[in-house]
Amino acid sequence: MTVDRVQHFSTRTTTLFLTLELGHHSNIAGSGDLFRVFLLHFESKAVVKAPVDKLWNFISTPDSIAQCLQGVVEYKVLEDKRIEAKTKIGIGFIKGTFKVNSRVTEEDPVNHHARLLVDGSGVTSAFKANILLNCNPHPEGTELSWVADATINGPLGSVAKGLLEGAAQKIVSQTLECVTQKVSQST
Repeated sequence: MTVDRVQHFSTRTTTLFLTLELGHHSNIAGSGDLFRVFLLHFESKAVVKAPVDKLWNFISTPDSIAQCLQGVVEYKVLEDKRIEAKTKIGIGFIKGTFKVNSRVTEEDPVNHHARLLVDGSGVTSAFKANILLNCNPHPEGTELSWVADATINGPLGSVAKGLLEGAAQKIVSQTLECVTQKVSQST
């Protein structure tokens, strides 16, 4: 991360594994099938040396933010700030292509606040995340903070907690670094 542009970066993750045995009282899966769901809570914030409006305009523009998302092979922006993307992701022994959809479910440009729903599937796994983004004035620029609650199932949900959290933190850090760089380069 560029030290002169990002003054503070912290993360907090909480995880919970649920293993549900489906069968006798359920027609969702065959008798005795196991279904593992990985719940992830992720929080992070950074101070970016840029005015609030400049940072907000960048992160609330789908074409801009899509360029900073790690692993994106191709994407298209649809109406209402929806994005469909094809990404290549590798976490531990699971590597492959995911189809990812993102849509803004709530946006308040005056208060620089947005809520996104992101879901995707690939390599027999699926995920869904609710993400809350906020930009607030800070003496050294803008504090960008976000909170994400995600569910992951399939083989990806079975990856060791440390691998999954480490990969998530790496993706967030790389995305933040890209956003910071592009915002500081724009006029």
